[in-house]
Amino acid sequence: VWHLVAIYGTSYNELKLEFFAELHEVMDGLTYPVLLGGDFNLVRSTADKNNGIINNQFTYLFNDWINKWCLMEINVANRKFTWSNNQDDPIFATIDRIFVSLNWDAHFPLSMVTALPRVGSDHTPLVLDTGAWRVTSPRIFRFEKWWLDHPNLKKMVIDTWNTSVPGKTAMDIWMNKGKLFRKKARGWSINIEADTKKKKRELLLEFDILDVFSERNQIDDGDKIRMEEIREELALIWSKEETVLWQRSRDRRIIDGDKNNAYFHAMANHRHRKNHLSELVGDNGPVYTTQEMLGVATSYYKNLLCFENKHNICLGPSFWEEDELVTQEENEHLQKSFSEEEIKEAIFGSYAHGAPGPDGLSFLFYQTFWEVIKTYFMALVRDFEEGKLDLQL
Repeated sequence: VWHLVAIYGTSYNELKLEFFAELHEVMDGLTYPVLLGGDFNLVRSTADKNNGIINNQFTYLFNDWINKWCLMEINVANRKFTWSNNQDDPIFATIDRIFVSLNWDAHFPLSMVTALPRVGSDHTPLVLDTGAWRVTSPRIFRFEKWWLDHPNLKKMVIDTWNTSVPGKTAMDIWMNKGKLFRKKARGWSINIEADTKKKKRELLLEFDILDVFSERNQIDDGDKIRMEEIREELALIWSKEETVLWQRSRDRRIIDGDKNNAYFHAMANHRHRKNHLSELVGDNGPVYTTQEMLGVATSYYKNLLCFENKHNICLGPSFWEEDELVTQEENEHLQKSFSEEEIKEAIFGSYAHGAPGPDGLSFLFYQTFWEVIKTYFMALVRDFEEGKLDLQL
């Protein structure tokens, strides 16, 4: 159950204070998750209008209403402005919006807003897709921070990377070991998550039963001790859930361990929407399907990065002064092989919780298990230096 509130804001400045009062009154009377959308006839900043002319008082009051009721805006994915006065020297503005409460966003994390063509109107129609019936792709593998708290992880990683795998080159061996680890870790994680969810349900049910009896003064000291034990066990489960959401949010401003589950969830959903592409413009106009967008992107970068014939231009031997030339000693230093210490310093100097690579392994994995994987990783480095590393895999 959730509330849907349709908005049409007055365009008359002398009535806007009454409109703000009505907005607050509407929110004050709601008890369920809420979605609000429509023509607010208000902007949030100068960026919402192409000429930058806004009423700062109304902008402040509008943002104050949004912040007070902890609303999230689902931004339009494919348009900057939603309204135009359709004049020869047009004014564009973003005055049509969709807001949701945090608990609504938690129920519909895949929701997206796209704009339809603005034909025959001064407003751009907005279409909300909640994603409720969207066919989701298989779960992408990623190394989870909470795995580090499990006592069996280290042994699994060591056993996996010490397992003999087929491969003629360092890249073959690395890819096959990574594939084996992902397969084992995925199954291992699914089993643990299933057990954790089952245990959480059982603990909550047990605590609820004891809590009901406590209201009637029908529990003894042993029951009280058990309730405290349940709280501690649930705290560990909630800490794990919080770590997962914190990792998904990738918000470096919040310290891991802070109690911000709803915020982390909202940030992860916001990042998903921000990174989502609903259309791309190619040589033949806009395309909308995933396959078509992949084709446009692939073609663009192939043309951008393709081989170009070298122009017959070179620098003469007297272009540099003698003291500007690289010395033989400097040249040897630049060309010498990377040391294991240099590679380790680069890996450990990187942000551990950033986006993982295509294999799902973040720098957190490399930093934690460097001693286990370094032999195989350095073999990749040596092949790269010798020009033998196949980067087409």
